[in-house]
Amino acid sequence: MSAEMRNNPNVGNTPVNTIYIYIYIYIYIYIPNVDAEGVMSAEMRNNPNVGNTPGGVAASVAAAARLNQNVNL
Repeated sequence: MSAEMRNNPNVGNTPVNTIYIYIYIYIYIYIPNVDAEGVMSAEMRNNPNVGNTPGGVAASVAAAARLNQNVNL
């Protein structure tokens, strides 16, 4: 939230800003999951043993996506 929105109660109460807030929340929650799935599929595609490496890049991205979802907005 910008300083202008915090200090001025009239800013940010328009329908357009409400739509932007919903878009931001959607991107904040949904996109990290898509990124994590993409990294996991790439890791599986490039691994001759057809599996994810425990503690590898895919596991790290998935953990970051879970942490981002659990943040209180």
